[in-house]
Amino acid sequence: MANLLTGLDKLIADIAGPLVFSSASLRRVARVSDSRGGQTETETAADCKALVTDYSAFSKSSLGIPDTDRKILVLGHGLTPPPSPGNILVIDGYRWVIVATTRDPAKAVYECQSRPSGAQA
Repeated sequence: MANLLTGLDKLIADIAGPLVFSSASLRRVARVSDSRGGQTETETAADCKALVTDYSAFSKSSLGIPDTDRKILVLGHGLTPPPSPGNILVIDGYRWVIVATTRDPAKAVYECQSRPSGAQA
């Protein structure tokens, strides 16, 4: 019976997941020494699932969130390290710069205040 329930959970996730969350790429940029006394930027990418949504009018006005910013929910499963400010999310060909992040206590979902970068990926 347990195998049947596990299979059913997977089937529901396979069907419903793509309808809600999009495939995304979390890109992290780090500065490292170039061994000549300077620094160079390196970029690493991690695949993830994300959902782009809006903040409520109340949240925007009470928290001072600009109209251009969007709330992006990122599933945390397997995401190490978690999203952080300065990281870039690429979703459906659009680039979003993460401004701030919060998470639920279980680290299942990260809420990222994100700003369009002005460039398509």
